Amino acid sequence: MGFGRDLRNSHEGLLKLQDWELKMVETEVLVSNMENNPPPAPSAADDRAGESPPPNTLVKT
Repeated sequence: MGFGRDLRNSHEGLLKLQDWELKMVETEVLVSNMENNPPPAPSAADDRAGESPPPNTLVKT
């Protein structure tokens, strides 16, 4: 009686293990791609993009 349940549980366990292995491989590929192709360095325009306007400037909303 317990053999069927053990077999089902082991099958589900193998499926979960395969899912985790696939996620790990995808993460490794992502990291290796990031190492081989680093993002571009931020420019001065990128630095100014997040700044708020000077206090005496009128901003239309």
